[in-house]
Amino acid sequence: TGRAAEYFTYWTLGFSDLLLTSKFYVQWLAMINSLTGLTLLAVALLGVVVAAPRFRWILVGLWIGYVLFGMAWPFQYTTHDYYHMALIPTIGLSITPVVDLFWKKLAMQGWFWRLGGIAVILAAASFQLFVGRSQLISNDFSADPRSWQKVGEAIPAGASFVTLTTAYGLRVIYFGRKIALRYL
Repeated sequence: TGRAAEYFTYWTLGFSDLLLTSKFYVQWLAMINSLTGLTLLAVALLGVVVAAPRFRWILVGLWIGYVLFGMAWPFQYTTHDYYHMALIPTIGLSITPVVDLFWKKLAMQGWFWRLGGIAVILAAASFQLFVGRSQLISNDFSADPRSWQKVGEAIPAGASFVTLTTAYGLRVIYFGRKIALRYL
């Protein structure tokens, strides 16, 4: 008992002064930029502007919820990307009016321009696929399991330990079969 109150007191009230700094909002935008890009954010916000009235208010509600959630957890919003999970469907829904306008306008064009529009979309998607594939194949992760097994073997059975690793120590937990003390 009391953990929930401590959590709110520490993480929300304790960091609420961040809301008064420009650094907080710059870091928030930087986090959005790393997740979706600011261009997609701008298109999504334009989508809210051009949406049909009933749909617009749904989108406004989603954006208000996203912003309020960010203000409730100011430290996490600038340091933990998974706190932004609501951003993905919010942006996805918000760009639909813009995409709808684009498709309607494209449908009114001649076949050459329709083909050109589709080619641009395919080229952009292909580039993103190429970048993602390149990042995956440029790293050789084949040695990771064995190296984490060695770490696990080096830790005595039943020993308490703390890790300073990426991904919350999940690799040493999974491959090394050791449970690190986390969030004491």
